[in-house]
This record gives sequence, C-alpha cells and structure tokens, in this order.
Amino acid sequence: MREHMAAATGPPLHKGVIAMALAALDDDLFQEELSSVRSDQRNTFTMAYECLVLWAILRGCGLTGISERLRTDILAAMKSHVAQHAPWYEPEEFGKLWDETQKWMPEFAKPTKKGNLWPAAALVQIPLAAGSHLDFIPGMAFGYHIINTLEGMTDIGKFAAQQELQQQVPRPGSVLEAALEAGGPLIVSGYRRIAAAHGCAPSTTTSDEKIIEIYSCVCKAFLEASKRRGEVIPAVFLNRIVLKFLQVHEKFPEHFFEEHLRYEVDKYLAQGLRPEYRKELPLF
Repeated sequence: MREHMAAATGPPLHKGVIAMALAALDDDLFQEELSSVRSDQRNTFTMAYECLVLWAILRGCGLTGISERLRTDILAAMKSHVAQHAPWYEPEEFGKLWDETQKWMPEFAKPTKKGNLWPAAALVQIPLAAGSHLDFIPGMAFGYHIINTLEGMTDIGKFAAQQELQQQVPRPGSVLEAALEAGGPLIVSGYRRIAAAHGCAPSTTTSDEKIIEIYSCVCKAFLEASKRRGEVIPAVFLNRIVLKFLQVHEKFPEHFFEEHLRYEVDKYLAQGLRPEYRKELPLF
C-alpha cells in the first residue's frame, strides 16, 4: 500500500484511490487465483478484477454525494497511473472492460430474489461482453473473497470521499470567513453566470455584497445544523441551497427570508436534506 501511495501523484483522494485499487492486486488470494489462469489471459483477468475493485471504490465515493465530475477525474487519474506503471494494462481492452463493468455490476452487486449474492460471476460475464477471451470460472473461496473485497472497497471509498468532503466544505466562523474573502469574487461570478443562463436571481437588484452576505448566512446556518446531525453537506449542495435563498431574497420581504431560513434549517434537522437540495450546483 505504501509503495503504491508513494508512486501515485495528484490530490490526496486520487492518490488514495489509486493505491487502494492497486493494493487489492497484492492480496494472496488474488495472486493464487491469477497463477491458475492461462498465462496469455492473465492481463485480461487482472484488468477485469481491477475494474470490479475500482467500481466498488467509486460506488463508495458516490454514496457520499461527491460530484460525478470528481469521480470521472479519479478514473482518469487511475488510467493515467496504470498506463505508466502497470505491465498488465492495455488501454483499449481496459476501456471496454470498464464500460461493461459499469453496465453489469449494479446487477451483479444486488442479491437475487432468493437472497443470493455472487458478484464473482461478473468476472465471466464482463470479459465476455467486452469481447475479451477469458477461460475462467471462479471457485467458492475466490467467490467469497470477491464479495468481501467489494464490500470493503465500497466502505473504503466512502470513507475516503467523506474525508475529501470535509476538507472541501467551509466551516462556520473564521474558516468560512477566510474562504469568502479568498473566493468571494468567484462565488459572485458563479451565481451571476447561473442567473444569466436561467433567468433567475440574483438580478442586478442584488449587489455583489448582498450575494456574499446571503451565501455566508445560509452556509453558516446549514453547516451548524449539519454538525448537530453528525454529517457533512457537500459544497455543491450548499450552493444549491444558497441559490434558493437568493430567489427568496428578491421575491419576499426581508423578515420572510429570516423566517424561511429558520424553517428550512429546522426541517433539515428533523428530516434531513430536502431532495431538491441534493442536486449538484458547481459555481466554478
């Protein structure tokens, strides 16, 4: 694991995913199974297995609400790394295997109507669907190993993404104020761009200073509430919430804004984040 981490480059989350995905290939059970595969098919077997591992990690990342764009960046970083460091990597075949993994794994990861779960069968179906030749039938021990690996990698991916989100989301108080001071112009231009594209607030009647004030007020309120709930609201969700309150500011009296903010925060504390707030809104 340490060797893979040291060789990886990029942001911490990218490096962590790369290291975790490649460390799975060092497992004794995988190496034992690999040795039983025909030598001319071992690259295919390794790539197919690595696709399952990477899918599970990214699934875990996705459970946190992390952006699809970031997951795409992680995948690109992984491909770039193995292209330089992995002798088993063949770009065209890996691309086909990954496409089929995304298609088939949501089904293989679900229990049957009888409650059975056997994702190891994906190592037969996915290479076949990708047009690869792999004479492989997973045994019982390796099949259970895959179940445990996918569950473990999903948990690891979720944890890694949660750590990343905690670094990205502004905190109430001085850190939030510092972020606003540094990124204020970008925040304003982001909302101005969204308003121009969709014909919504903030219009010219709302000053740049007011946009920052509303951003700060709404973020502080929801971040403090999220701390009480013991969870993290992704920044791209907070952006969506702020956009909603920019509309409220322009359509209703000031006292209604304050009352509605208290109402929405109380509702979040009691029931969690509204579905309409769980939509990513990048500002940059």
